[in-house]
Amino acid sequence: MNSDTPLDLYLDPTSHDLVFDQNDVIWVTGIHGIQQCAKIAMLMVRGEWFKDLDEGLPYFEREGVPAEDALIGQKFNKIKALDAYRQALLSVPGVNEIIQLDINVDSTRTMRVTWQLRTVFGDTPVNVLDIGV
Repeated sequence: MNSDTPLDLYLDPTSHDLVFDQNDVIWVTGIHGIQQCAKIAMLMVRGEWFKDLDEGLPYFEREGVPAEDALIGQKFNKIKALDAYRQALLSVPGVNEIIQLDINVDSTRTMRVTWQLRTVFGDTPVNVLDIGV
C-alpha cells in the first residue's frame, strides 16, 4: 500500500455523502483514506451490511447481537465499548496501532469517542466522533 493507492470514495466528513468533482467521484488516499475508513468502521452497525451481517459494531440488541454485547440501550459499560472500538480500529487496513482511544458519556447521553492512530503513512490527527446513546 502506498500513499496514492485509492482506499475509498471520498465522503463529506459531516454529512457522509459522496463528494463529486465535475460529476466524477473523488478517491481518498493515504492517511486521510485510513482516517475515513476508521470512521466508517466505527459508524457501521452490526447487521446493516447485507454481504456480512457480522460486520460492524454491536450498537443495538438485535438478531445476532445479544443484550449483553450491545453498546447502546442498557447501562453504559466503558470497558466493553473500548474493546469494541479497539477491534474495529485495528481491523482497518493500514492501521499499525492505536495511540489514543477514550470514550466518555455526558449528561445528554452522547458518547464521545476520541482516537488517534499510527498508520503505515504516519500518525493521524486526534479524531472525535459523537454518537447519541
